[in-house]
Parts: sequence; structure tokens; C-alpha cells
Amino acid sequence: MEFGTVFVALFTIATAVAILVRWLKIPYTVALVATGLILGTTQSLQPPHLSKELLYSLFLPGLLYEAAFHLEFKDFWKNKIAIHALAIPGVVVAIALTAIILTPIVNALSL
Repeated sequence: MEFGTVFVALFTIATAVAILVRWLKIPYTVALVATGLILGTTQSLQPPHLSKELLYSLFLPGLLYEAAFHLEFKDFWKNKIAIHALAIPGVVVAIALTAIILTPIVNALSL
């Protein structure tokens, strides 16, 4: 199948799943994962190659918009201390580990 045809088919299937889960009263993500497993097992659609450009330009904006749209600000504000307590040290540790791991590699490559 052609690249555009596969995407239209996948979005059509995702739309059908969204309509079906409202009728069945099950979580959308669970039904979408189950549908993906079924499609992957039966190999009914050849998946397109997932490139960085495709991920950043097509999938990530939709996922971020959906997450922000359904964010309950009251719950976010109620849990702000826990969020900051986990996010700030996590970012600091990630920065430190990146520096520790990449510094010897960059020094070795620059010689």
C-alpha cells in the first residue's frame, strides 16, 4: 500500500475505534492498543517507517494538544508540590548523567 493510503486507513480505524468505545464504555487507549495488537499480529497493514520528522510534525502535536485539552487544572494545582518534587530532581539528574556520559566521548572524538 502507498504511504498516504496507509495513514488514511490507520486514521479511519482509529476513528472507528473511538466511536466503538463510546458505545462499549471502555477506555479509548485500551481499545486502541488492542486494535494495534490485532493489526500487527494479522499484518493486515504494512506500517510506514517512523521517522523523526514524521513523529515531531504529525504525532507529537496531536498528543500534546489532547493531553493539554483534557488536563484538569484543579488536579494539577492540587498536586503541584509532588510534580515539582519529582520533575526538578529528575531534570537535574538527567542533565548530570548526560554530562557525565557524553564528556569522555566528546573529548575522545576531539583528539
